[in-house]
Amino acid sequence: DFNFSIVGTTLEYKKTAAEIRLTVSAADGSSLTLHNTPNFTYIYGKLNIVVGQDDKGNDIMMPDNGDYGVYATDINGNSYTFERIYKDKKFIITIVLSADKTTFTYTYSQTSVA
Repeated sequence: DFNFSIVGTTLEYKKTAAEIRLTVSAADGSSLTLHNTPNFTYIYGKLNIVVGQDDKGNDIMMPDNGDYGVYATDINGNSYTFERIYKDKKFIITIVLSADKTTFTYTYSQTSVA
C-alpha cells in the first residue's frame, strides 16, 4: 500500500504497512483474531473465561465478541493487553503469541466495575 500526498507542486509517496489479520487459538479452545493496522490493533473472538454461574451452578462463559473488536495495546509485537467488561466485572487480559504466531496463552485479572 502507498500513501500519496502533494507538497507544493511535488507528488510524494510513502509505502505504508499493510493491514494484517491473524487468527490464533489457545489450548483451552479460545480463538482470537488480531487485526493490526499501521494506527491501531484490535482483537475479536472468543475467550473461555468463566464470568459467573447460572441458577443451576453451571458456568457462564464470557460472551463471544466475534462481530466487533476491542482495542488492544501492543506490548512488544508478541504480547497484547486489552479490557473486556461483562456486567459488573472488568477483565484485564494479556495474551502472548507463540513464536510461530499460530497459538497463544493468556492471563487475566478481574475487578469490579464501580
